[in-house]
Amino acid sequence: MPSIIQSALMFEALVTFPPGALLIVAPNWTLSKLLPTTTTLAGIPASTTFLAQMVGSLIVALTVPLAMSIQDRPHVAESRRVAYWLLGAGELLLIPLLLAKEGSSGFADGILKTGAVQMVPFLVWRAIVLLGKPEWLAEASTFEKKRK
Repeated sequence: MPSIIQSALMFEALVTFPPGALLIVAPNWTLSKLLPTTTTLAGIPASTTFLAQMVGSLIVALTVPLAMSIQDRPHVAESRRVAYWLLGAGELLLIPLLLAKEGSSGFADGILKTGAVQMVPFLVWRAIVLLGKPEWLAEASTFEKKRK
């Protein structure tokens, strides 16, 4: 049975990869769901489509450290720690930015706020693990030995 951290890593990789991949392969369709109707009727600029593909590429790339940290192996705790700090730093930067730009970004009303709100549980989870339960980052066998 997977450990708590393995389950969390699997869950996050599974929910993060598909939207990133969708931004890469179907940016216009994805953007049509995020932008106001007036913008999509006028046509989505190629630069916006390209930026969406870049963001999708970054999302997929940032999913790799999560996926690579699922399997237990020696010294996996450090890989998990680095992945969580990296992603947490990004969330700490993105959440206030998204909230500050709500209403003035050109995205449909509520889209940026929704994006920020969706990041909060992941950031809270990372804080719990990194600051409160760092032993969860260890491979399952090491964690079990310490509990006994």
